[in-house]
Amino acid sequence: MEQQTPAPRPGALGRYILGTLLLFCVVTEAPAAAPLRFSAIENSAFTDFATEVLTEAYRRAGNSIEVQPLPAARALKASSSGLTDGELYRTQGLEKRFPSLIPVNIPIFLSHWQAYTKNTPLEIHGWDSLRGVKIGIRRGIATTDKGTEGMNTVSTNTNESLFQLLVADRVDVIVLSKINAQKEINKADYPEVTLQSPAVQIVPVYHYLHKKNAALIPPLEEALLAMTNDGELAQITDKHWPWLVQ
Repeated sequence: MEQQTPAPRPGALGRYILGTLLLFCVVTEAPAAAPLRFSAIENSAFTDFATEVLTEAYRRAGNSIEVQPLPAARALKASSSGLTDGELYRTQGLEKRFPSLIPVNIPIFLSHWQAYTKNTPLEIHGWDSLRGVKIGIRRGIATTDKGTEGMNTVSTNTNESLFQLLVADRVDVIVLSKINAQKEINKADYPEVTLQSPAVQIVPVYHYLHKKNAALIPPLEEALLAMTNDGELAQITDKHWPWLVQ
């Protein structure tokens, strides 16, 4: 019976080749996906709030985000063109003007749009109450653009300049969200500025994705609904605006 010759042991070169092949066969962890980047209205009191809400929502959905603050009109150009991944937040109905932007159908906030005057009472019964007066509004904001359509308006790029117009008697009334108005009032004392009630309009605020990211909507809606039901959304709201009564 013939005796089998044992296989030769690999030399140094063989061991090097074997080790190299084993190294390439090791399964490595895939690199993390790049954060999604969203346009946001610069100098808005909503931005920090919405960033915190959506950072948590995207974390639950397995993603991360970055925020790019821009002037309101430029922010919409960037998001609707796909230059950014969407709009951090905007009021309901934006998709009618910008079909490339799709709302995530769980509101993150209810925005109260208020009229402010300079020591002058004004009866508020919706937008039609403002006909016949000169109105200051923020440029590029869909809610006030639509609500004051056909009226006598003056547009500015910042909330601060809206208050300056009112105090200087260059407009009769300004309309902006209660959150942003309170931010300006906290920064500078405006004793002559009077909040008029009730709200001109109460509008749900939504997160919007560019259509290229439509596949992200179902898991994000699930995350936001869970945050609404487990109280996380209310806790973040109270953290940012403890004085606000929704």
